[in-house]
Amino acid sequence: GVTAARSAGVDLRPLLAASLAGVFAAAVAGKVLAPGQWRESLAAYRLGPMERPALLGVPLAEAAVVALVVGGASGPASILALTLLVLFSAAILRARAVHGSLVPCGCFGRTRTRDFRVLLARNVALALLAAGALMTGASFPLLEWARRPGMGELLPAGLAIAGLGLSSPIVWGNLL
Repeated sequence: GVTAARSAGVDLRPLLAASLAGVFAAAVAGKVLAPGQWRESLAAYRLGPMERPALLGVPLAEAAVVALVVGGASGPASILALTLLVLFSAAILRARAVHGSLVPCGCFGRTRTRDFRVLLARNVALALLAAGALMTGASFPLLEWARRPGMGELLPAGLAIAGLGLSSPIVWGNLL
């Protein structure tokens, strides 16, 4: 496994973390690039009062997995991914009760129906990937160069963060 590969001089840990981030990045991209399809797929799950929070919350949580991995925090990213996969699997089982074996899937931006077993199997595979990243302490420190801003950089850094925070509702509003 991973230990044998590491003893042979190959470190698969960054690959595990990068793969986890890649899958979640693709899921976020699909939802952001095709918000109408994401909304349509989500509506088919009939979540009631949870639909509106899920509309923004799911892509934000998936993006958080990516951000944590990129920031070198693959442990928390893996835990978040595992939590999301459990919630997604519960939603799939709930949708099965409503739709039968073929349930809506807008996971990567396309609205299709898929056999619930295929979706659950995919979630199990992703959970194994997340668990592997968690257990091996995988990291993908793309931002290793990042550091806390110095005293002279605090104001520009704060303004940049505030600008992102203030503009995000505008961006999301236009996408949805």
